[in-house]
Amino acid sequence: MSRISRALRLTAVAALLVIGSLMIPATAQATTADDNTITGGQPVYFGSVRCLTGFSVQHHADGDGFVTFGGCGSVGQQVGLSPGGEPIGVVRAAATAWLYVDLYDGWTAEPRVAGRYPVDGTAQAPVGSAVCRTGSTTGWHCGTITAHNVSITYPQGTITGVSRTNLCPEPGELGGPILSVGQAQGIGLGGSGNCASGGVTYYYPVPAIASAAGVTVKTT
Repeated sequence: MSRISRALRLTAVAALLVIGSLMIPATAQATTADDNTITGGQPVYFGSVRCLTGFSVQHHADGDGFVTFGGCGSVGQQVGLSPGGEPIGVVRAAATAWLYVDLYDGWTAEPRVAGRYPVDGTAQAPVGSAVCRTGSTTGWHCGTITAHNVSITYPQGTITGVSRTNLCPEPGELGGPILSVGQAQGIGLGGSGNCASGGVTYYYPVPAIASAAGVTVKTT
């Protein structure tokens, strides 16, 4: 075989290998590190209850985890990415306003929201500041903080020290992260209205959650 023929054959084989790799179904592709990474704003399931991950945290003994709304689950309950799906973690601590999920080995919590927006700190923004939230069904929405230190009442009890915004709420997005210029503000507690007509969304401050749960909010 001539050098030219051999070179052409090797080039053809290489081309077939590239095309073959592109034709592999997505379900057969090798998983990446991101497949086992949790960031703020991802949908998670506590049994059949759908909520969003709030902010990534770290516990000195448990390792990585996240916080979300307390009404989503209870201590000892496992959490998955789909109803009845394989568990990725377990609720270690909970209160009316918040709960803390400890991720199982092999899972990592990154200090990002919606997979891309970095969490730089937890400084409280004053009333009038811009805040944004992300939801897996409604996407990215922004508004302003209208009050701090208000109270709201749920069937489980009254929550004090809550902040109010004019962000629009939507079903299935409880516990999601609320940011102000890279600073983690709190986890969504729901509200009134919707994203078609506007509304009110409340959140519970992240520093209060971290202190009560004994965790540290992960930052970049």
